[in-house]
Amino acid sequence: MSEPSTEPTVLIPAGTERRAMDWSLTLTSQEIEVGIEKESSSGRWMLRVRAEDEGRARDTLRKFFQENRGWSLRFNSLGEEWPLQLDWAALVWVSFMALLHGLGAAPAHNTLFQPRAFESGEWWRAFTATWLHADLGHLAMNAIFGGLLMGLAMGRYGAGLAAASTLAAGALANAIAPVFRPGDYIGLGASGVVMAALGMLTTNLTVLWKHGFRATRWIVPGLAGGTFLFLMLGMDPKADVLVHTLGFLLGLPAGFAASWIPSQHRSLSSRIGWTLAALQILLPWGWALSR
Repeated sequence: MSEPSTEPTVLIPAGTERRAMDWSLTLTSQEIEVGIEKESSSGRWMLRVRAEDEGRARDTLRKFFQENRGWSLRFNSLGEEWPLQLDWAALVWVSFMALLHGLGAAPAHNTLFQPRAFESGEWWRAFTATWLHADLGHLAMNAIFGGLLMGLAMGRYGAGLAAASTLAAGALANAIAPVFRPGDYIGLGASGVVMAALGMLTTNLTVLWKHGFRATRWIVPGLAGGTFLFLMLGMDPKADVLVHTLGFLLGLPAGFAASWIPSQHRSLSSRIGWTLAALQILLPWGWALSR
């Protein structure tokens, strides 16, 4: 019996079983030893090659991709895949907003966002206001569009990381808005969080730049599409355009940074994200309710 190989190896994501089979044949034709594996956590198919063959394998796949230009905007030349899928964890976010609205939390004097109160030290208002809505119509709009965008962001980056990032962006948008809007006012609603989710999705393909400037052909349509959606959904003059804009702009770098997290670390980043998201909910609401 031969001894198992101890040579270092690397994994190249292929996404689907069919693609893994096609690419393994391509690599084999170039005399590159390759194995096919299915990742247990995500169900994605991977190619395993010797570390010393990684560069040659990636070059071979890149050439294969260039010669077979039936591209999809969801795949890059190394087979990294980001399925457009909903994570139903977004329903937790929607349900909590609905619960607070049903309990009549919106009129609470110390949970709405008021710049003067915020500047006097009532920091929690920037967070609690993102869960409150003026009426059922306001709640329904954010629940429908926000549930979809939040679900897609969670599906792309991991539920915990998307939740933590969008909640932080929404609160930060509230905190920054008084710099551009002098005077006191009352702010509430999850629109900043929703627009942050859209911002994260807008920059989700920017990670392709790690393969060179040529990847811009995939990235630009994503940036343009996300910006167009923002102009459609976020620029209603009857809504808080300033907070919408700030939430969207804050979501862009959040999505850019999150997209560079390797898939093998996605589970860990999501767990950390859930911890941060929980803190952004429990601490502000606990502080508000204790006052």
